[in-house]
Amino acid sequence: MELSLFLAQVMGISFVVLGCGFLCNSRYYKAIYTNFVKNESLVFVISILMLVLGSTLVLTHNIWEGAWWVVLITILGWIILIKGFLLAVFPKSILEMTKSVVKWKGLFVWAGILYATLGVIFLYYGFIV
Repeated sequence: MELSLFLAQVMGISFVVLGCGFLCNSRYYKAIYTNFVKNESLVFVISILMLVLGSTLVLTHNIWEGAWWVVLITILGWIILIKGFLLAVFPKSILEMTKSVVKWKGLFVWAGILYATLGVIFLYYGFIV
C-alpha cells in the first residue's frame, strides 16, 4: 500500500500540472503533438521511455484487487506499457492515428479536464486518505 500511495502522489502531481497545462495552453500542446509525429527519433526515444516506465509500473504494482484507485494505477501502468510497445513495433500506424486524433477540436481541453480530474483524485487518495 505504501507503493500505491507514493504512485498516487506522483501521478496526482503530474496529472494536475499536465491537465492545467493542457487547459491553459491547448494550442501550444497541439503544436507540440503535431511536431512530435514528424520526428521519428523522438518517437523512438519516447517508445523506449514508455516501455521502461510501463514495465516498471507493471512489475512493481500489478495489483488487481482492493481499492479502485489502486487498480486504476495498475491499469495506467498497463496502458503505458502497451502504448510503448505499439509505438516501438508499429510506429507509422500509431503516428497516423495520432495525427488524426490531434485534429479533433477541443481535444486538449477535454484531455486537460480528464488529466486534472484524475490528478485531483490521486492527490486526494495519495495525501489525504
